[in-house]
Parts: sequence; structure tokens; C-alpha cells
Amino acid sequence: MPIKYKVPILPLLKNAGYNTSRLRKEKILAESTLQALREGKAVSADNLSRICAMLNCQPGDIIEYVADGTTGNTPSPAEQPCPPIIKELSAEGAAELTEKQQATILMDKFIDLQRIKTAADREREIEYQLRTTKAKLKALGIVTEALTIEA
Repeated sequence: MPIKYKVPILPLLKNAGYNTSRLRKEKILAESTLQALREGKAVSADNLSRICAMLNCQPGDIIEYVADGTTGNTPSPAEQPCPPIIKELSAEGAAELTEKQQATILMDKFIDLQRIKTAADREREIEYQLRTTKAKLKALGIVTEALTIEA
């Protein structure tokens, strides 16, 4: 499936106050949609729109296109590993990222910063950004409580 979820959707919805019971009871999302989310399957554009409204995000914040590799074509230059452009990554971790992946990371970071900059309620937006980032890190097995910011 070429469309993948970047983050676990149901835990994000729960953190935003929408547990599965509430979603079913208030008929926000159908049980079949909840099951599709549990299994990492695609949902309709209408359901994706509802999810984005509940999470106050854009579709690109939670889903991404990933080539399924069934074409057998040689990867494009953008898909080939390249020198790191993201200085925050370790040399070995950045070397494994393609230019396209690094550009995606930087665009996500830029969008997040623009959302904070233009938010009517900046504190709420910052809390949202922290929640989504923690969920993404948790999905990768990274414990955020152990991370600290040094000035």
C-alpha cells in the first residue's frame, strides 16, 4: 500500500480527547474506519478530513506516499542515499536517508514552525506539536522523557 501513516492515529486521537468509545458513540468514525486505522489501512478522504479536523493538522502531517517497490524500476536520484543536509542527525543516520527523505523531514519541520508562528493560540499549537512529535518518537521506540533540551 503506497499510502502509509506517519504516526499511530488512534493514540493521537485519544490524546486529543477522542477515544474509540467516543468516536463510535458520537458517530464521528465508523467501526470499520477504526478497524482500518488499527490495521494501518487507508481510509476515505472524508474520514481523513475528519481526523485532520480533530487533530488540527494537515493530511501530510499524518500520512505519506511510499513507493511500493513493485515496479522494478531503478530508484530515481532523489531516492538514492546522499550526503546529509540535516546537521542534527548523526553522520551514520543521515547517510541512510535519501535526499527526498531529508527534504521531507525539513519540509515537515518548516510547516510545524509556520503553524506555531501563525497560530492564534501559540501555547495550544506548541502543545499539539509536542504531542504529535512524542507520538512519532514513541512509534519508533524512543522514550521522550529521557530527552532534554540544552540551551
